[in-house]
Amino acid sequence: MKSDTILVLGACGTFGAALTSALRSAYGDNRVVAADTALYSAKDAPYQPWDPLNKKTLAMLIDRYDIHQVYLASEHHNYGGQPLQELVNLLEVAREKKIAKIFWPSSVAVFGSSAPRVRCPQHAPLEPDTLWGAWKVSGEKWMQYYWDKFGLDVRSVRMPGIIYHGKGRAVGEPAGSLHEASRFASEIFNHALHQGVYTCPLKPDAHLPLIYMPDAVRASLEIMDMPAAQLSIHKGYNISAMSLSGAQLASAIRQHLPEFNMYYRPDRHLEIADSWPSSLDDSLARRDWNWDYEYGLSATTKDMLQHLGQTYSLLS
Repeated sequence: MKSDTILVLGACGTFGAALTSALRSAYGDNRVVAADTALYSAKDAPYQPWDPLNKKTLAMLIDRYDIHQVYLASEHHNYGGQPLQELVNLLEVAREKKIAKIFWPSSVAVFGSSAPRVRCPQHAPLEPDTLWGAWKVSGEKWMQYYWDKFGLDVRSVRMPGIIYHGKGRAVGEPAGSLHEASRFASEIFNHALHQGVYTCPLKPDAHLPLIYMPDAVRASLEIMDMPAAQLSIHKGYNISAMSLSGAQLASAIRQHLPEFNMYYRPDRHLEIADSWPSSLDDSLARRDWNWDYEYGLSATTKDMLQHLGQTYSLLS
């Protein structure tokens, strides 16, 4: 509901910042409270520092702003050796405070090398090969438990690697995180504009599941807008957008920057990327909440170069 007050935890991260901006455009600045670990303040909008390990202060924050919905967008998942404690704390406080809805992004990394490589099914075995994937599987199980046991309305999507140009605090990414292996898909655009050359950490034909940030944010908002009765999944929905290789990205960039050169030097990221499906079967998301992506390779390339070009022209 547009009258709900929303809390975004992890609002200073790359995804959290984009999510907060979109929510404020939809609901109004004063209806969306941003929170993160940084002593950061957003002008003319509510912001609160947040300690992910402190359940009591989270409860106080929810009470203070009369929060109805919470988006946990944090990109930190291991505070003081306690993986996923931020999610567990949120689920328990949400149960106690009777929060209407919770969103937490899962990842395609829940699947490992045993899963089908192409159009991996929604219910394929969750056997991740990375620590990041194991944390995401654990998070999905916590969400399912709180739905089954307490009827807590929890919602999630399995995010592909996100291509982005926006601002966000640099975060320490755990070994095996989706950002770590798919980060090149964002870096390549910066290097193309700045230096005209990029060294890709994957093989030319290594495909990754990718999504442009506007689609990732829209998927998050759309699933939260759906009536609970329409949703059949209460852990993580498969969603799919693009399945791309470095060679395909380079070719698309050359349509705008013909002199751009790409070199390939596969490293440990290749092993991580090879453990994931190159695409997901998202038929359940399409059926349950009409999911579909808007940005393909051509539209993503054009929009990325346009936004980054404007940024560089302002800085120069």
